[in-house]
Amino acid sequence: MTKFLLATLFVAACGKGDKVPGTGSAAPGSGTPLGAPIADNKPPAVGSEGRIVLNRLGKHAKLHVGEVGTYPVGNAPLTPTTDCCKAADHNCPVDPTAWAGEPWKTLDFSIDAPGRFRFSYDGAADGKSFTATAVAELDCDGKLTTWTAKGSVDGAGKPTVDITPK
Repeated sequence: MTKFLLATLFVAACGKGDKVPGTGSAAPGSGTPLGAPIADNKPPAVGSEGRIVLNRLGKHAKLHVGEVGTYPVGNAPLTPTTDCCKAADHNCPVDPTAWAGEPWKTLDFSIDAPGRFRFSYDGAADGKSFTATAVAELDCDGKLTTWTAKGSVDGAGKPTVDITPK
């Protein structure tokens, strides 16, 4: 129970420092699951999918800092491994086994709906920072759309995540 209460308080505090405007995601502590759409339920624009999902990943990473004091250590290559443009509808199919390994498992992170983006994670050996990337070839024309999330922990132990287009 204590772990749940601490995690809940930590998520509420972390949400105040998020630097991803216009994600359409619910605010932490609002009673809505992390990354869930706000009441209008409008689907995100295709190009913003990567930013929105990285925002959710960042919140999961911050939770981990709240529980153990560090970001997850380890690396994951672009997941899923197959280019989404190779699928008939140009969306990566849902594959729960793709997210079963580390660090996805520690992050409690997976993609549960078809989408255009693939994701990678690179956690520093000391657990004080990470870089996650979302990559998509939206029109399957060779032009990549990339979003990058960089997480860090300041001297007071407060985690921050900044998400930027690349």
